Amino acid sequence: HGRPAQMGKIIVTVQSAHGLLHLDPALPPSPYVIISLDQQIEMTAVAPHTRNPIWEKECVFDVPDKECKLVLSVLDRSIMGPAKTVLLGKAALALDVVPNHDVQDWYDLSTDEFGTIKQHAGSIRVRRLFVPLAKWGEFERDRMARGGAPRDEGRVGKDQVGDKASRKDASTPIPPADKQVIAGLYMAVLSGTGLAAPGQPQSKATANVKFDLGDHVGETNAKSYKSSLVWGDEADEFFMPTVDMRQKLRLYLTVHQEGNTERAAFMALNVSGFPFGEVYEDWHEMDINAGFYNLDPRVRLAFYRTHPLDNVPDKSVTCVYCGRDLPSQFQAAHLSVACSKFAIDCPHARVGCTWHGPRLGLENHVVKCPFEKLREAIYATTSEIQGIQGLLSDSAAGDARRNLEVADLNAMSAITPRLFKTYTGHKKPVTCMAGIKSTRQLASADEAGMIKLWSMQGDGELDSFRAHTGEVLCLHFTPEFPSKVFSG
Repeated sequence: HGRPAQMGKIIVTVQSAHGLLHLDPALPPSPYVIISLDQQIEMTAVAPHTRNPIWEKECVFDVPDKECKLVLSVLDRSIMGPAKTVLLGKAALALDVVPNHDVQDWYDLSTDEFGTIKQHAGSIRVRRLFVPLAKWGEFERDRMARGGAPRDEGRVGKDQVGDKASRKDASTPIPPADKQVIAGLYMAVLSGTGLAAPGQPQSKATANVKFDLGDHVGETNAKSYKSSLVWGDEADEFFMPTVDMRQKLRLYLTVHQEGNTERAAFMALNVSGFPFGEVYEDWHEMDINAGFYNLDPRVRLAFYRTHPLDNVPDKSVTCVYCGRDLPSQFQAAHLSVACSKFAIDCPHARVGCTWHGPRLGLENHVVKCPFEKLREAIYATTSEIQGIQGLLSDSAAGDARRNLEVADLNAMSAITPRLFKTYTGHKKPVTCMAGIKSTRQLASADEAGMIKLWSMQGDGELDSFRAHTGEVLCLHFTPEFPSKVFSG
């Protein structure tokens, strides 16, 4: 619950999220994260219209000289207009990390303002690195020697956050027309849809995406031409270490057939509008050229823009996972987007999923993952079990006659369940239970529609009533209404 045993700085990287709540059926969420530690606050960019965003946002916090937690609040910009936001989920992480040791994992998001599990609201992947204060100067010098940019440690206070997400990030400058600003740009072409007319035979045709940005030109691998295509390989990512932010990025959907090459669609993007220091991923619509009618082309792109290149050395490094040579400032983007050897776990690894693979492969995996299909039931059951365990422990702690039993229960709970108390009264098989800690009560229901209320303080059955004509499948207490039980 506390903090590292010594003073220092903690580097927090908000990498991605999975399975965020979909509150508006007509529109996926546009999530962003507010990261706070005591009075220090940072914010990611908005990831437009996705339940599985990636940010790769790195920020640095001073570790305060008191117990506190790192709080991550995921909010949605798409539901109530630009002036309001909606909380999608929240996680509170302890600072008990090992100095100079990377800790990264998936963490559950909760819909509760205080971080207790009420409804499973998805997962967020976070990386934390604690550096003692005495080692911070050396750490920064090593980072610069490896080609990284010095950290910008400017933060905003709680009274300055306001509606920051409704405007352009103040740290994302758009250069004046008469001033040249040079920065680095990473781009990966991930997929496309609506690229060919429905039913149009294209058995011998191939298609790819070409681009030009000043002196930088490139193209993806060619794929068999059809309406939906998937790229996202290492050959489909591009590193541009020096880019004039005044220029526009132009992309073309190019179709190759029987020796002829035609541009089917095109678009132009203003690169100065992308947030820097984090991955930005979105779908972009393309305009169609004459002769390619009935198309609705969109391509999914990932970008990463570096800080303006002031005193940042142009240094190449080799990816330790896939062996590819790349500019040092694009290591984080490469790992989080297209590296084929950098593997992550499924967000449901904590409940038994054994999948382990690249981030882009995660999207295909979760479609088939049995834990994803049963996610709500699994995490709801886990939450109820935790609630009942806490209820039993709290009830027994105040009873001197059962102190020994409680100690045994707590010691053995990680190994095997142990019978605490038996209640009798149902004439039909019990179908569900629910407990609430504040009143130390337990409710149970059976196949005949009978609901019974029990006291965990030794008073046994408190009440019983038949609320349904058939089987009761669920019971639920809420802290807001401790005297009510909801059933269905």
